Amino acid sequence: MRRRILDAAVRVLRDEGALGFTTTKVAAEASVSVGSLYQYFPNKRAIVVALHDEDIARGWETATAILDRPTWSPRRKLTELMRWFFESEALEAETFGAVAGDLHVFLHDHTAARRDDELAAAIGRRAAAFIAESSVVARSPSDLRFAADHLFATAEALAKSTAGRNLSRGQRRRWADTTAAMLADHLGFVPDEPEARPPRQGGSVT
Repeated sequence: MRRRILDAAVRVLRDEGALGFTTTKVAAEASVSVGSLYQYFPNKRAIVVALHDEDIARGWETATAILDRPTWSPRRKLTELMRWFFESEALEAETFGAVAGDLHVFLHDHTAARRDDELAAAIGRRAAAFIAESSVVARSPSDLRFAADHLFATAEALAKSTAGRNLSRGQRRRWADTTAAMLADHLGFVPDEPEARPPRQGGSVT
């Protein structure tokens, strides 16, 4: 039931926008009574906060899984992070359309803000540790925090700027890969070893 209500909420937000978003419309879209909806969510703000929290949790799980891959190089990890980031922003733009930027009006309560701050701090620490272990450049703790913040701010700005464009998956991947390469060079990540090429067959080269 909870999943049904949240899926219906996404459709209502997409179709009606933030101003037209009501619990009555969500209940009707989910084919449940308003009373049943209130058993799970006390108001429309709680619904949007739940959607937001799910999105943040998925992001944290995905990023952690990428960074914890033991066989991937730092540059490969950064590339996979950027690919996921660009795809996520494109999916959000496709799902919510123009209303995506208006959802913050539902997220200005202190509880949501505290959760976001705590998670942002955890992500920042994880990113700083990743940069420290991947870069040939020695940085102070404050410089590592700045580098992590700069990485996310740059990625977010570029991903959001391309999310609304009519790009193919291949084009978004090119943006992501180019962004990853730029950031890896800027951060001083060790270059990946070139892949070994098989020996030529046939006569010798003179």
